[in-house]
Amino acid sequence: MTSLVPFDRAFRVVSDQGLRVAQRDYQTSGALPVVDQGAELVGGYTDRRELAVTTPGPLLVFGDHTRRVKYVDFEFAVGAQGVKLLEPRTGVGARYAFYALQALSLEDRGYGRHFALLRQTSIPLPPLDEQQRIVAILEDHLSRLDAAQANLASATKRLTSLRGARTASLLDRAAGQHGVATYTLGEVLAKQAHGGQIVQGWSPRCESRAASGATEWGVLKTTAIQDGAFLPGENKALPSSLEPRPELAVQPGDILLTRAGPRARCGVSCLVTASAERLMLSDKMYRLRVNEARMRQEFLALVLGSPHVRTTIDRMKTGINDSGVNLTQSRLLELRVPAPPLDRQDEVVQAAAFAAAGSLAMQRGVDRALPRLVGLRRALLAAALSGRLTGHSSDLDLAEEMAFT
Repeated sequence: MTSLVPFDRAFRVVSDQGLRVAQRDYQTSGALPVVDQGAELVGGYTDRRELAVTTPGPLLVFGDHTRRVKYVDFEFAVGAQGVKLLEPRTGVGARYAFYALQALSLEDRGYGRHFALLRQTSIPLPPLDEQQRIVAILEDHLSRLDAAQANLASATKRLTSLRGARTASLLDRAAGQHGVATYTLGEVLAKQAHGGQIVQGWSPRCESRAASGATEWGVLKTTAIQDGAFLPGENKALPSSLEPRPELAVQPGDILLTRAGPRARCGVSCLVTASAERLMLSDKMYRLRVNEARMRQEFLALVLGSPHVRTTIDRMKTGINDSGVNLTQSRLLELRVPAPPLDRQDEVVQAAAFAAAGSLAMQRGVDRALPRLVGLRRALLAAALSGRLTGHSSDLDLAEEMAFT
């Protein structure tokens, strides 16, 4: 018989005795995995074995800020702050408890704390043998959802790779048909009204929210610049106490490029195609504008995003380690880019746009499917804990009905 058991009767809170690994001390390998409240099960490693959690596992790790729940059945150390260690009490299967906590719907307080909310909850608790049966059925279904999600992630990678290969092929054909004509970036960029050929932005202390509509000024975050995509909503509102700098506002046709950050995010570029009224460059990005007598901005955007040029840009970066590198204006201006005649550039841009349209349609299908899988997972957990899973394939139909009604 299933009973509803309050949190404190189902779990014992285990103290970490203040033994934690600060995030700045995480290693990429080591004797002991570090578990924190981040997205990955293991956030890093340490060689300090004296920091190991001494309570025998398995334990559940709850992220006080992130609300993530992790099942840990190996020796580990606690990472950073905001981690709560939970030990299931007698009669509560650890694996069952792991899924029971995931099924709870806690109020989202952003980066606020959530453990107080968790302690006010209760979980349905059937006998141990029934818990084990539920876990076996649930994990069979979840393994199929995980496989589907992995396939979707793989499809996204293939689409990204295909887009890059198509662009590279178009650029190679454009250069090959007319010889290897190249210019330095300094030779194809126009001088901007309020600066040189490359303009760097400004990073004042901003509000934590985005600017609202066209009534406020905002400063773009580097996340506004994605491979081939401009996301104007990725910005922070400029406080009303600060005067905006209109000369740093971006306009459709501008090419933006990240100039600093982790290696994978430095040198990422995009063409501004959406309206960006009252949005200013940040200090971590550059604005490029082309000399239209020599190059189309759409063509240069394709070139900067192509695999070959990205590799060349990567070699231009400077920094002590991959967590923080820079791309200087002087080096960037020396970058050589192919420069076929303007009519050939137009043909390449049109062909790339046609190919991108088909790829975008496929990507939208993938993007629609991912939230559906998240909904199915949540519904399967709810069905399992309410005793409605039977172990048959029709359980997925039940979960789908629960998720989308």
